Amino acid sequence: MVKNKKGGKGHKKMSSKHAKGPPRSHKLRLPQQEGEIIAQVIKTFGHGMVDVLGNDGITRLCIIRKKFRGRNRRDNEIRLHSYILVGIRGFEIISRDKKPKSDLIYVYSDDQKTQLKQGGHINSCLLGGEASKNSGFDISTQIDNVKITEEEWEAEFTDI
Repeated sequence: MVKNKKGGKGHKKMSSKHAKGPPRSHKLRLPQQEGEIIAQVIKTFGHGMVDVLGNDGITRLCIIRKKFRGRNRRDNEIRLHSYILVGIRGFEIISRDKKPKSDLIYVYSDDQKTQLKQGGHINSCLLGGEASKNSGFDISTQIDNVKITEEEWEAEFTDI
């Protein structure tokens, strides 16, 4: 065991026995089997669960297994809008009220995220939020079948 020379709470946890070398670029892991899809995290719940939007356009509840929790979460940090590889549970019976469940298989890093985009492995439903250059949206209101644009609306009601 490493000798605690510096002291302090949790100093042994950060000892050199758990230190890793320089980050390596890993081979890009793509879906290989039938039940694997690439998904994007859209909501985090806690207790090892997140909502993901799959490459097929279906929202699923993703279960984060023990492998990706605890000490290993430093390398596999799952945040909003991060891309992950999930396995669909084909054995599970899906009720109408609940979302289908899936299991986390792999977490893509930022470098791998750009490789996925360049390789064309990500469907347009996942790129929908990022692909739109227009951050604003068109506000239009119909009053008596007359369409008013946002500029006309502001011009008419700023005087009040």
